[in-house]
Amino acid sequence: MKKTTLPEKYAEQLDETELTDIENHVPDLRKDLHVFVNYISSRTVKRSVRENTLSKQDLVRLAKLISDPFAVSDVDEHGESDWIDFIDGLALRLNFIFYDTEGEYAGYTSHSPSFRDNYIEFNEEIYTAFVKKSLQEQEQMMFDSLVDSYSDSRNEFYSSNALSRLDRFSTRGCATGVMPFLDFGKIRRRLFDHLKHYPPGVWYSTPSLIRRLKDLDPYFLIPEKPRYKYKHDEKKGRYCNFFEAKYGGYEPTVKPADPDAFQRVEGRYIERFLEYIPLCMGYVELVYGKKQQEDIFPSMGQVKGFKVTDRFFRFINGAVPEPKVTILPNHEIHIESGSYPANMIHRLSPFGQMISEDKICVMKLDRKRIIDFMVENDEFDVTKFLTSISAAPLPQNIVTELSEWEGRSDVFVLYDTCGLLEGKSPPSFANDFLVEKITRDLCLVSSPERVLEKLEIAARAPVEIRHANTKLSPPPKGITSRYLKKAAKKQKPAVKEQVVLKQKTFVTLYFQKAHIFEIFTKALVKGKCPVEVDKERLTISYGSADRKKVTAILKDLRKIYRIRIEDVLS
Repeated sequence: MKKTTLPEKYAEQLDETELTDIENHVPDLRKDLHVFVNYISSRTVKRSVRENTLSKQDLVRLAKLISDPFAVSDVDEHGESDWIDFIDGLALRLNFIFYDTEGEYAGYTSHSPSFRDNYIEFNEEIYTAFVKKSLQEQEQMMFDSLVDSYSDSRNEFYSSNALSRLDRFSTRGCATGVMPFLDFGKIRRRLFDHLKHYPPGVWYSTPSLIRRLKDLDPYFLIPEKPRYKYKHDEKKGRYCNFFEAKYGGYEPTVKPADPDAFQRVEGRYIERFLEYIPLCMGYVELVYGKKQQEDIFPSMGQVKGFKVTDRFFRFINGAVPEPKVTILPNHEIHIESGSYPANMIHRLSPFGQMISEDKICVMKLDRKRIIDFMVENDEFDVTKFLTSISAAPLPQNIVTELSEWEGRSDVFVLYDTCGLLEGKSPPSFANDFLVEKITRDLCLVSSPERVLEKLEIAARAPVEIRHANTKLSPPPKGITSRYLKKAAKKQKPAVKEQVVLKQKTFVTLYFQKAHIFEIFTKALVKGKCPVEVDKERLTISYGSADRKKVTAILKDLRKIYRIRIEDVLS
């Protein structure tokens, strides 16, 4: 047995090589929460009238988006997904969405409420505020929402959750006895306080955790002096709400004097607690085994052991790290985070697109997105922003390209039905039509016709220049302008003397064997093909006009010889 900081009796470790049924493939709660909310916010979603559930169509779509590997088959086979229902409920408790949960009864004979026109509403303000919080704060909000959500009949004793395997106690009498006075929010927090004493990454037996609670905190669940709903419940004792089923019938209430009473009630609760919030939030891994007694229900001793994760230790110590961002020379943005980095993805979305989402989310800088963003936000410094969030200096090529992209986002403003008023000491009435003052003697004015009319009345001798759509017109002769200059007339280039050169291209064939040269020469003579023949050098030269005849002769010779023509490099 390995050494630990825990007393040995509370730190019984398991041999990992002997563990077979380990539940460690838990869906990503944090990512799926954002996926669900983004799905709801982007469309109109109506819930069913009778069951107040999501439609089959929406469930199918969501099952393909979330991380639960069994969601698609669950929806296909059963028409529902426990994990989607769990995410749906969490989003509702966090107030990211809203819909009617009460319903209305259609008449006196109705046994269940109806939910007509029950559309899901998205609360953008609350969701946006959540996303902007630190990952530690987001984790705390989700944790508190789950921990503080319970009722007499909806807690680990009586209701299953999305990942639970264990069966539950009967709800018979759950509104009586001690149950109405149990504060499950407080109970769960006390158990989390015990879990933080177990170092992460080590498999511990569940019985050792139960022994710890029995010795150190025996009243974590039911107070030493509990309150009872009715007087007669007090006679039955602190365990009056818990019944064991055997062979289809119910045994008497667990008696406090029974030597194994703590294990049969508190022990069962601890097992079911472990596979609810700790498992769903990825704070533990669990290993299952056979029931302690096959003929007793609910099961007992089936959760053989647990392993606390680093994620839980970071959270419980207030140290959930913020995402680590690295920008690579190939324009990829790597976002490394223990939790789904929704805020960082949201902040980077104007500048890049998502490539993949896994343990490391990968985005890629997009030139068009950056230019479009800069058109609307010309004061924003993209390079400075990316430098501030990056764990390492930006690659030099990224800095250079960002500078070029930002330079292409200059905004051109088109003014319609305006005119340019040029002149020294413009009249005071021009201010009534002023759109923009460009320089001391040049301004942009509206209603140019009215301005012109007022200038004429004031005897300012205005000159009107109308410009074409494609170019500015020069001022009339004798009128000067600092901004409009006559285009210099282009002089026609001098006529150059035309010189014609003629060329003739020759191809020269070099023969290595004299007898082949003679055979080819005779064929040329027979074909009446005049070529230049050099018997000493064994070469034949011909022009483009004779190319066809020479090619035909080569074709005939290839019937007898294997001829390969190679180019001479020099």
